Amino acid sequence: MSQSLLATMAKHESKLAELRGSLVGGIKIAVVDCLVSDPDFRLPEAIKVFVDAAPAVRIELTVERPQDILSGILDGSFDVGIGGFDNLVSGLDYETIYHEPHGLYCGRGHVLFDQPNDSLTSCDYTGYAWAHRRYWSRRRQRGWQLSEKDAFVQEIEAQMALVLSGAFLGLLPEHAARAHVETGKLRRLPFSGPNLDVPMSLVTRNAPRPATIELFRKEMLALYPGD
Repeated sequence: MSQSLLATMAKHESKLAELRGSLVGGIKIAVVDCLVSDPDFRLPEAIKVFVDAAPAVRIELTVERPQDILSGILDGSFDVGIGGFDNLVSGLDYETIYHEPHGLYCGRGHVLFDQPNDSLTSCDYTGYAWAHRRYWSRRRQRGWQLSEKDAFVQEIEAQMALVLSGAFLGLLPEHAARAHVETGKLRRLPFSGPNLDVPMSLVTRNAPRPATIELFRKEMLALYPGD
């Protein structure tokens, strides 16, 4: 091995050690609920790469509501947010990393659960009670008038429970509903409409980023090269 190559490698290792030494303190990451079952959610991989590169940095990871993530990034409570955000807040950078597909579901015991698909292809679902996520904007909710029978929740887990009850319809992430469909507790209904795919974004403050936050951001984005 040539002396110049050895020198180059030594210089690179020296810079890496210097970078690692400067990456100290903590990074606070907040994500929305019900993401771990999503095969496109690659945060665990990003954390592994980040920890290897910055072992001295303490990671704080919490699950929060979308609106609380955005306000928390603005006031410094969080450094990075990951989730679907319909109601955008100024002063933040939103970088779409992937899309989370949704479908319309009902639970066993619902009047539509055993109806054949051909009788539902033109079904008007407005006459049934829905479970909505309160933080969704109107464009992602039904395009028609909300009903007094509808229920509103702040978390997907709560929405899932309502749909599983058989009393409500609900737009749910496909990955979250899949296990319940396979066990016969949920049925995906024939339904198409706008805004069924939710853009999942990586959110940071629109300002110069500390080295720790920028490193995590780059490692996370590198896992989604096609998005």
